[in-house]
Amino acid sequence: MKILRKVHFAILILIILNLLTFYFLHYELKYEIKYTLNIALYLSGMIVFFKNIKPFKFKNIYFSIFPLTMILFGFFYLFGGILLALLGGTLIKPLYPTFSEYRKDGIILYPEYKGFLARCCLYKVNEDHGVFEKNLGTILLDMDSSPPNAIIELVDTQTLKVIYKDFERRQKTELLKLEN
Repeated sequence: MKILRKVHFAILILIILNLLTFYFLHYELKYEIKYTLNIALYLSGMIVFFKNIKPFKFKNIYFSIFPLTMILFGFFYLFGGILLALLGGTLIKPLYPTFSEYRKDGIILYPEYKGFLARCCLYKVNEDHGVFEKNLGTILLDMDSSPPNAIIELVDTQTLKVIYKDFERRQKTELLKLEN
């Protein structure tokens, strides 16, 4: 059990280091690795909680967060309602998978989720560096130039070239600045 607890805290430290490198250096682990670490963190937290149920110990209060999150999400899903759906969406955010919508020539675009009533078509732009991805910023695309309908090229570290066909089937080219 001590080994599983050490593994849990090692995963937690890796996730925290990934967050720190993202905010200070704009590099982060690939999405698949981050997602696997989040799932392993939740599973190991739930296993350690159920193996060590003893009242009023700090470590048990910490590990109770993991099954409590899953139980609350289950109740929110069962009983429905918009308020409960918003709270459930907030609780499940760390485990919800985000798939890349564009991956070509070292450029990766992920849809950026900013909240329930956020604007449409905001994308997080990353540059592939093996196991790591460098965050270049975010970009706002309209429906015509969204990733499945466009060719996206990196001009420099702050500019993307987007080539797409508009609703009249004419080819258009735009140079868009990345926002940090």
